[in-house]
Order: sequence, then C-alpha cells, then structure tokens
Amino acid sequence: MVSDLRMYRGDYERGKVPIKDFQEYPLQHLHEWLIEAYEKGEQFPNTMTLSTMTQSGVTMRTVPLKSFKNEKLRFFSSYDKGDSSELESNCGVGVHFFFKKMKRQIFIRGDIEKIPVSESENHFNDQSNECKITIWALRDGKTILKEEKLKNHFDQIRKKFNGISIPCPEFWSGYDITPKYVEFFEGIEDGLHQKVIYQLINGKWTKKKTTS
Repeated sequence: MVSDLRMYRGDYERGKVPIKDFQEYPLQHLHEWLIEAYEKGEQFPNTMTLSTMTQSGVTMRTVPLKSFKNEKLRFFSSYDKGDSSELESNCGVGVHFFFKKMKRQIFIRGDIEKIPVSESENHFNDQSNECKITIWALRDGKTILKEEKLKNHFDQIRKKFNGISIPCPEFWSGYDITPKYVEFFEGIEDGLHQKVIYQLINGKWTKKKTTS
C-alpha cells in the first residue's frame, strides 16, 4: 500500500483570473465554467456530487445537473423511501463539481426542495423509452450483482411496458437547489490557488477573492 501520495501531485499551469472577470451572479459564472469545461474536453462536466446530512452521518451521490431555473440548480433522481425522506427533510445540502483537466472545482451550499409532480412528469415524458425503462429498472435492480440476472431484469421491465405508455414512477422526482454559498477554486502554478467566494447575505450576493 502506498502511504506517501506526493508523487501524484499535478502541475498547475493556469494563470490567475481577476475577480472583475467573474460574473455578478454565481450561477452565471458556473454556466461559463461548464461551457468551457465541455469545450476543453472534460468528461461529463455537469456531473455533481451531492452531499446530505442524515442521522447516521453524511451521505453522497453523483447526479447530473440538468438545468438552471430561476437561480436554482435542478436535478432528477430516483430514491428509496429512506432517500426520499433524507432529501425532503434536509434543509441544507452541499454540491461539488470537479474539472480535472482545467484544475478547477466548484463548491456550493444551499437549500433543497422537491419540484412539483407535474414538472417531474413533463421531464420524464421527454425522455426516450429506453431511458424510462432504465429509471424503472434501476430501482429494483440495485442489489442484482450478476450481469446476466440484471439483463433479465431489464428485459422483464421492457415486457411489462411493451406497447403501452410508460408512466413516471412515484420513486423518481426532480429537486431544486437554491445556492446560498458558491466557491470557485482554480489551481495556480505558484501554489497560491485562487478562490472566488460568493455569499448570499440579506438577499444580495457578495463576492470576494482569497488564496488557499
């Protein structure tokens, strides 16, 4: 087992970005970084790690960011009963984006709320049939380890909905995150890495720049 990980330290080649070049609102700048990450060849740049606090400790999952709406981040996820209560009872959540090639990270803290059922259904109905089948199949297929049995499970779901409209499942929904704190981290070659921090105070965003 390797205990000293210093050999894996990467090189930071980017220069410092003046704070004036950061947008007034953090989600505007998040959108810019996502576009740039996509253009630079980052894989799945909209993938975010969602952290929530439960009675048993911190839980994390990766989910794709689907859209920005009214200064909120929207994602969709299936859940078990425990997951549902965890999200719905959690006032505060954390989100993390990591762009490996660009030496960038984004940290977000905010509040979470479940979106109206009609909006979840509209999004579900816009998906392909194969995507809808995957959503239905993955909930009960989580504990199936053998690939052959998992394939049979998917085939059973396909047969179940063969020739009929696939309904939006009750265990799948959309959620909105309202950011209250957003931190943009950028690796700098001299080791004094840059952070630009946005905080929502009395309904207005403040912005400051620090090093780490």
